[in-house]
Amino acid sequence: MSKEIKQVKVIHMAFEDKAKHIATYVPEDGFQNVKDMLEDVFKFTQNRDDSWSNPEAKDPEGNHYDGSENLTMIASLENNPKNENGVYMGHRSTSVGDRMSVCYENNKGNGFYEKIFRVDDVGFSLCMTKNHVDGKKNTLENVFDQIDHLEKRMLLNEQMDDS
Repeated sequence: MSKEIKQVKVIHMAFEDKAKHIATYVPEDGFQNVKDMLEDVFKFTQNRDDSWSNPEAKDPEGNHYDGSENLTMIASLENNPKNENGVYMGHRSTSVGDRMSVCYENNKGNGFYEKIFRVDDVGFSLCMTKNHVDGKKNTLENVFDQIDHLEKRMLLNEQMDDS
């Protein structure tokens, strides 16, 4: 029996100096296959026809296509530039190198049990799992610093193997 996915956090870090929690997706069907859900969230966080993150950004006919009603913006748009109509530009599309944190109910403490996936050229790869346990606090920054460190060590090991 599969576990119910409670939410998916979208973390942009491919082009940023520090990991930034941009949005959270709450699925209608939490028992969907995890890879299919990651594909859906990736699709919902692309700027194809307008802005996935800003419903005020509409096409010339006043339509808004991108995004999902199941996405909640975490990061403010107020630091983004405005377009020629005075509307804040939305967040960038989710890209290769960003992360998605799939959150399940945590039976061993408070918060969630998380599986953190890296957005790859094709698909997603599991980077890390973590439990939020009473009395211990893992900040988003600390977790992604750990992932970056591990990925750099893996790359260094691959380079050493090649020589």
